[in-house]
Amino acid sequence: MERNFDEIIGEMLMQLANIEIRREKEDARMEAFDERMKAFNKRLELTIKRMVKVETRLELNERRMELFDERLNQSMKSQNEINKYFLEYIKKNPIK
Repeated sequence: MERNFDEIIGEMLMQLANIEIRREKEDARMEAFDERMKAFNKRLELTIKRMVKVETRLELNERRMELFDERLNQSMKSQNEINKYFLEYIKKNPIK
């Protein structure tokens, strides 16, 4: 069974057409994927920026709390000194 060159060429052209159709579909899928990746990367960048802002605010709040703790400790020390003074005074000058 001999095949004629026209049939062979016709089959090859159909195969090439199918390959081209599959390649175009693949290209379209890759373009859609690229668009999704761009959107994902943009969301990721925004999320990172938000995280940096939150981290900065947390660090500021942490520093404020440290200052608050220092002041509270100073206040407690002052109160302890006042209490000691009054206790000493009461010991030295009992109520008669």
